[in-house]
Amino acid sequence: MKKIALISAVLASLMAVPLVASADPSFGIGYSNIDLSGHSSRPGVSVNMGDLLGGGYVANGFATVARSFYQIDASVGKLIAADNNALAFEPFVSANFLHAKENTPVPQTISDSFLLAGVNTDIPVSRNVSFGFGGAFGHTLSSTSGTAGGQVYTGDAMANLQLTRHVTTDVSVTYLHVPGQNTMEYDMGLNYLF
Repeated sequence: MKKIALISAVLASLMAVPLVASADPSFGIGYSNIDLSGHSSRPGVSVNMGDLLGGGYVANGFATVARSFYQIDASVGKLIAADNNALAFEPFVSANFLHAKENTPVPQTISDSFLLAGVNTDIPVSRNVSFGFGGAFGHTLSSTSGTAGGQVYTGDAMANLQLTRHVTTDVSVTYLHVPGQNTMEYDMGLNYLF
């Protein structure tokens, strides 16, 4: 059996639909529900791609689109297995762009690009089930939200189930703070491992 490890974006996000990667490339699609601070939920869709490269390096990217909201993330990390593969860590860095438009009570548009550094963990509880959590901290590179920019931080938790040799499903919840906005994202997706 291939070594399977959990990779998040929102991290993700960044972390839209977190991605499970094996030694082969993977592609995922999922349903996302975006809650912006003080506003109703926005249903959307997320897509992600990733690969476990040579030397245990991980490349991952995702995009989430919902009504008046989109987020794009690209990350690179290093997979570190511990305790005979009973636990895996992935320190990572990521670059992100987030755009959100609010119409009530006061029209406001937020467009932020930011960098994050963090770590994700994967805790297998059986051969086909794992739980993960992660977090990251960073700073805005540019901001058009009327603020001077500032600190960005995120955290997520997920559960992953391997359905077949090449198909996994996952559910996750992610919190993201950028200057002028807080988001909660709830995701459910399917991933195909090539």
